Amino acid sequence: MAKAKPGAKGAGGAPAAGGSGSGVPKGATAPADSFRSPVGCTGAQRGETEFAAWCAEEKVRFPSSRLDVLPDTGRALVASRNIKMGEAVVEVPDDAVLMADNCEIHTILEEYGMTKPADEEILEVQGLIIAVMYEKNLGSKSRWGPYLDLLPDDMTHMPLYWTRADFRELRGTAAYDKMLGRVQHPADAPTQVPMLWAEVIAPFIEEHPDLGLPGGERGYELYRWATCAVASYSFILGDDKYQAMVPVWDLLNHITGKVNVRLFHCPKRHVLQMIATRDIASGEELVNNYGELSNSELLRGYGFVEASNAHNHAQIPVSFVISAARDLLAEEAGGAGASRPAKRQRASASDGAAGNGAIEGAEEEGEEEDPVQRLVKERRRLAQRLGLFPQHHVFKVFAGRPPPAALTALIFTLLASPQQAADLAIQGRRASVAAARSVEASATGGRLKRSGKARRAARSEEEEEADDEAVAEAASKAAVEAASKVALAAAAAALGDGAAGRAAAVRMCRVYDALAERMLRRYGTSLQDDQALLPSYASLPPRRRAALLARLPEKEALAALRAALSGRPMAEQAAVLRASLASGPAAPGGKGAVASSKGAGAGAGEGKGGKGGEAEEKGKGKASGGKAGKGGKGKAGVADVAQAQGQDPFSFGFSL
Repeated sequence: MAKAKPGAKGAGGAPAAGGSGSGVPKGATAPADSFRSPVGCTGAQRGETEFAAWCAEEKVRFPSSRLDVLPDTGRALVASRNIKMGEAVVEVPDDAVLMADNCEIHTILEEYGMTKPADEEILEVQGLIIAVMYEKNLGSKSRWGPYLDLLPDDMTHMPLYWTRADFRELRGTAAYDKMLGRVQHPADAPTQVPMLWAEVIAPFIEEHPDLGLPGGERGYELYRWATCAVASYSFILGDDKYQAMVPVWDLLNHITGKVNVRLFHCPKRHVLQMIATRDIASGEELVNNYGELSNSELLRGYGFVEASNAHNHAQIPVSFVISAARDLLAEEAGGAGASRPAKRQRASASDGAAGNGAIEGAEEEGEEEDPVQRLVKERRRLAQRLGLFPQHHVFKVFAGRPPPAALTALIFTLLASPQQAADLAIQGRRASVAAARSVEASATGGRLKRSGKARRAARSEEEEEADDEAVAEAASKAAVEAASKVALAAAAAALGDGAAGRAAAVRMCRVYDALAERMLRRYGTSLQDDQALLPSYASLPPRRRAALLARLPEKEALAALRAALSGRPMAEQAAVLRASLASGPAAPGGKGAVASSKGAGAGAGEGKGGKGGEAEEKGKGKASGGKAGKGGKGKAGVADVAQAQGQDPFSFGFSL
């Protein structure tokens, strides 16, 4: 996942005029047109001369740029001359990257299942962390010593190092939810550091005293540092998702809206490159894009925030949507199940709400399930078949935009009448099957036309399997999209003119209002409290400033959602709902409808990063496989189709 900070990356960007109130007020920081993240900006680092010599030896090239320290972003890579669009500004040989698969102890890590392919993704991450620990501990004896020395020794800008009191300032935010593993599941690898140390890393060190890795408190601190280094500096390379530390690539900062390079792999030359996406003037900072990340996500993953961030949003878990709809249905049923929703509200207010794994069956063991709960379970399963669940089971809500189409369609589906639900199930199934079959038929015809039987027979079994997998993936995606369109259309039809349409709008708006109110209750402070803090922003401790800029935009997005769908004329509220449904697609990456014999709706796994340009999610482009092999020149791999579409299958750090 392309994360934000090369060596405690700084945030940047001047606060935009107007916009939401989440920007720092003029006069709260130094000049009114300047902003420096209160945490995460690295200054000059020791070892820069040694690093430059190491780059020359390893043929890591950045001839048109130089290291500098800037007032807004801290350490940065700056153009040393005018750079033309399309010019390669950085080149890193494939074998200069550091991975679990090519470090000095790769055979031991392989024996422990910590290299590709591991049984669990988190073990692959632990493999790279151990590799970084080992190479760092070797110091000057390590091939990557000068590179690792350039990474900051002080990682205390990362929330993993925050005190309990500081961390509580993030309560209610997406960062808090993800790091604790409450509401959003699973928890981050950084959050699991104590457990992983005790169960994986410490036993590994004890079994291999010959590696020289320290144990005890010193070993734990080295592990925590390496975890932060991998979280905020590593990249995911290629379709096979090899996690690697890529020198110089990780020196570029992220500034929302100012990206001027993209990531690229040249398979012919076996080099990873950064390509200028526009002309860059001498003295201008080279800026990478870590994805369309909110301040909360930037702080969690990279340890910095921005003054004005167009990607700020609130994240609403699916479990909260289902709970709010269940409460309304219980109320309409005359109080059935009302005691449990009250309990859930108290739990969610204290951050104890059930996460994705607990959406179904919230009843206590041995307690008979009531009719409302059974109904909600059925509607939940229907919504999942219709592809209405977003990636990671959270909806992103932005101030000034209609709510996500899939969120509105999900609320409609949860509240649907028995007849509406039956129609949705039948029509969704038909649409998904038809869409999947169309893709499969098109692919089969295209293959025969393109190659003929003789050439097709000459293709290897691996090539055939790869083609089949690609077709199955495309068919699955088409099936989910077709089913979700059925749900969107049905929700739009339900909001038609007349008494029935008004009644449907009222019910949906009531769920939205309860949902926003419940989300806002989860923060440790109110929106008004945070707005009152802004004038004294400069006097707050750095971590409190960072937490304020992480949570305030989320509250503003939730308050805007509530204002748009409550306390306004019903015609205006219905118009917002229709605008939401018209804003599709429904739920990219969601799990969805069963379509063909091969199935449809690939599970939404942990996403990695975003495009090299301004993109929703990094690393979505397809890449041909390959390791940067064990000490040799492997290929990180980039498929032609992904390059043609401008997608870069690279990302930075842990999944977001």
